[in-house]
Amino acid sequence: MRDLVFILNNIDNDKKVTLNINSYNSLLLYLEQLNDKKVKEKYNYITIIGIEEIYKYCRKTLENSYNDNVENEIVNNMADNIINIIDNLGYEITYHNLEKGC
Repeated sequence: MRDLVFILNNIDNDKKVTLNINSYNSLLLYLEQLNDKKVKEKYNYITIIGIEEIYKYCRKTLENSYNDNVENEIVNNMADNIINIIDNLGYEITYHNLEKGC
């Protein structure tokens, strides 16, 4: 499984931070930090590379918690909720899907 990458930018002063996310738990941790007021004051733009990894993290988390035969609809709903959270953080966001680019 590849890492999901968030690149935080401040368009006004070229500040950049790269977050390499490799699990569902780290994704939730970073989302909480991205919602922090001080972080929002420093950065105003996020480039997200590998958005399809969110679905893989959700599937793995559900399969580890319940069983190996989790329905796709449940995984999709969980991942869609995470993407909605990202969209509602208040940043300008660009998504890049690595699978479609290859």
